Amino acid sequence: MSKVKLTYFDIRGRGELARLVMVAAKKDYDDVRVQFPDWPKLKAGLYGSTNLEGLMIDQIVQLREDILLEEVKLFVGTNETKVSSLKSELREIIYPRTMKIFNDLIKQHASKSGFIIGDKLTLADLAIHEGSQSCFQTNPRFLSKFPHLMALRERVASVDGVRQYLARRQSRGI
Repeated sequence: MSKVKLTYFDIRGRGELARLVMVAAKKDYDDVRVQFPDWPKLKAGLYGSTNLEGLMIDQIVQLREDILLEEVKLFVGTNETKVSSLKSELREIIYPRTMKIFNDLIKQHASKSGFIIGDKLTLADLAIHEGSQSCFQTNPRFLSKFPHLMALRERVASVDGVRQYLARRQSRGI
């Protein structure tokens, strides 16, 4: 098994809890400390170029997280009756509401590039693609009600790197 690598600033911040978990569990890990001047060279470039773009990306990523929290309930500590009820709630309430929000956001903000923010792929596009995946897997025709969402899904799926990953990815639930 490969060694875990934790890359974070040379401060406690959000990285410290992960460091404490690793040492408490007596796990050997690479603790890579990033200096602030080195950060721009390490960034992935998927976060937008302004604070306003960052805010919109955060909102979209959080909406994806809201969906995931509901989907996870299907697998964690639920009985058959509860699973049936949760599936109905996803199908009848959660997916229609969130897919409409995604679709409306894309309609309002999509640029000529086909992406939701700016002229290139961002974390927001990836979050929307992944946030709509379980719905797409269980009922692809349902998403046809959301043409802007479907177009963005196709655009994201065609991005070099993403396309190759999706072609080899095995579907294992959510």
